[in-house]
Amino acid sequence: MVRVIVRRGRADWPILFAAWLLLACSTSLVTAAATYSESVALGGFRSMIRASAPAKTAIRVYAVVPGPSMAAAEKAVAPLLDDSFGPAGTTSRIATSDSLSLAGADASDITHQIIVGSYDAIEAHAGLTAGRWAKPGAATTEATLSTSAAAALGLSVGDRVGLSSKLEPSRRMEIVIVGLWEPSREDRYWLGSGLELTGVASAGTSITRGPFVVAAADLPTLAGKASLNVEWRWLPDIESIQPRKPTGSAPHSPRCATESWQPIRTHPFRRVFRTY
Repeated sequence: MVRVIVRRGRADWPILFAAWLLLACSTSLVTAAATYSESVALGGFRSMIRASAPAKTAIRVYAVVPGPSMAAAEKAVAPLLDDSFGPAGTTSRIATSDSLSLAGADASDITHQIIVGSYDAIEAHAGLTAGRWAKPGAATTEATLSTSAAAALGLSVGDRVGLSSKLEPSRRMEIVIVGLWEPSREDRYWLGSGLELTGVASAGTSITRGPFVVAAADLPTLAGKASLNVEWRWLPDIESIQPRKPTGSAPHSPRCATESWQPIRTHPFRRVFRTY
């Protein structure tokens, strides 16, 4: 019986070879189809992010943090964002003061509010048009302004500006303008923020101008005992997004990245911010 089968196989080898070739091609076709389908889905997901408003594709975490606790808050929050959303993005911290007034202005006048802040890696997202970037630790705190904010306030490089807190008028500070910059308006870093891109923001009858951007190390000193409004922005690196099966509580796939608000918004950050 075995000899008969072997002989038959030898006689029909063209048919057997063709059948094997058809099976191999079918397997390759299924694999290629799956890969193509995954590639199309990923491309569509990336296109959806590009077409969306920047603020809708970022993960934003807010906190009101006392100036002296700024470093501890950064150490606690930034790693949580990185661990939760993986390597397909970057985290930037933006911290701003409470509402300030120009020296001599009526503290109750909400049409003349000033904001001072620090912006992680701002030099990578804006270009200098005059002067230089602010350096920490100067005798008079150094600051930069967007060209739009400078125009709205009538300021230029070299000007010294006195500021006082609207909440504590006795708390005063002085800064010197060392540079002017123009934001990269298409950069998702800015999330389409009106104040940061145009230098002026209105809300009802309130008008805010700025921000005066200082070095991160100088902001807590300017704030004193007052609290800072801190925002951590996690921005996806669109080209780095790759499909991956989620494991544990560290979602890295495109699908998970859009559905991970609930775990990130509740337990981990509540535990961190109870401290402040």
